[in-house]
Amino acid sequence: MPTFLFKIDHYGKLKVFFSIIITVCFLVNSFSLSGQDSTEEVAGGTNILANLHYGYVIPEYSSFTLLTIDPVRSLEFSVEKRLGERNPWNQVFNHPIVGLTFFYTTLGNNEIHGSEYSLFPYVLLPVFEREQFKAGISMGLGLGYVTKKYDQETNPFNVVVGSQLNVHFQTKIDLRYRITERLGIQSGLAFGHLSNANTAEPNIGINNGTVYLGLSYQLKKQSITTDNDLFQADKNWFYEFAIAPGFKSTRALRDSRHMTASATGDIWKPVSRIVAFGIGPDIFFDSSAETELLSDLNTEYEPIMQWSTGIHGSISLRYDRLRLILQVGFYLGLQNEVENESIYNRAMVRYTLTDDFFIYFAMKSHLHILDHPELGFGYRWGK
Repeated sequence: MPTFLFKIDHYGKLKVFFSIIITVCFLVNSFSLSGQDSTEEVAGGTNILANLHYGYVIPEYSSFTLLTIDPVRSLEFSVEKRLGERNPWNQVFNHPIVGLTFFYTTLGNNEIHGSEYSLFPYVLLPVFEREQFKAGISMGLGLGYVTKKYDQETNPFNVVVGSQLNVHFQTKIDLRYRITERLGIQSGLAFGHLSNANTAEPNIGINNGTVYLGLSYQLKKQSITTDNDLFQADKNWFYEFAIAPGFKSTRALRDSRHMTASATGDIWKPVSRIVAFGIGPDIFFDSSAETELLSDLNTEYEPIMQWSTGIHGSISLRYDRLRLILQVGFYLGLQNEVENESIYNRAMVRYTLTDDFFIYFAMKSHLHILDHPELGFGYRWGK
């Protein structure tokens, strides 16, 4: 077992720190792009890439560290294309790269955790670019299949993955250097997460941090003209209200599903074409509270314990009708009796259907511990 493993609480801090770094890079990139009004040409085209990863599983609980005896070794193949001039929002974001990745990885213990095969789309936002060098931030989300999962009889030590089909998330700090007109190399840091979104138990999930190195080949060359002086930012205040049903599994290795729901509001202030900041209240309902709390014989359960309230701050990154929103909230009033945490988080994708209505998918968590998924809809006014 690696001798450099931190104490377990340091892993949560590491994940939060990595998330902050990614968010700061997005912000710096967004504000810099919003101020660009020059016309220039950038390199585009279609690429194929192959990367080798090496790193370690990042455990969340001490019982898991005893089982992660091997390093993580991963192999990925990708096909990608840089978005062109058709949509003006592509130019606002300096023509992002979109792609599809096939990913294979070990999971720290082949006998217990097996390995994972995943397929996911991703988007890479260029942060810094010169003739031969490019740096960017990549984020991908898709499905992963694990070869081994928890089974009370045949695999009782796999306390981290309770289903073979899971959600796979990956984010990377990506550095690229073009050797010739078509051949390039790339390297960087990657963080991966595998879990079933708390839809089955167990659902601790598996996280890994890796460094990678690979080669790329450009199949089709393309020159793209960038002219970001396209439209002015709408900086008027606007308001949103949404409700979202969801469901979750308990954390007691029980085969049960419990309904969740939330109502949330936001007051938004755009500061550029891309970035907006918001603040608003939340009300949460969690029907698993009765099952979770009654499992502790020292707890007296009351129906009000299914409810919690809080207030959150939001940052939104917009691409046309699509918005990526990150939220950090604090429980005020009714506390979350199940998790016993004071801070909650949400990562969500909202899509605007009309000027007034939107839908969204969100994942609620408590710092680095996932709580449950949400699928919601809402109404917007003032814009």
